[in-house]
Amino acid sequence: MAALPDKEKLLRNFTRCANWEEKYLYIIELGQRLAELNPQDRNPQNTIHGCQSQVWIVMRRNAKRHYRIAGRQRRGDR
Repeated sequence: MAALPDKEKLLRNFTRCANWEEKYLYIIELGQRLAELNPQDRNPQNTIHGCQSQVWIVMRRNAKRHYRIAGRQRRGDR
């Protein structure tokens, strides 16, 4: 599984997309790179609605930084 790009590269790649279809495909590609999320974090409170597959985002925070942890439902998962 490849790591997600840093925010500058992500923004640069996204702005280089010529149209909404390319942006959509890029978002799908990024989603395929997401790690599997812990089952206890797969709950309605963390769900991102409106996606074709189930997607969750969890925020974790320590004293220095905010961490975003995202996961998606893999094909065949229920």
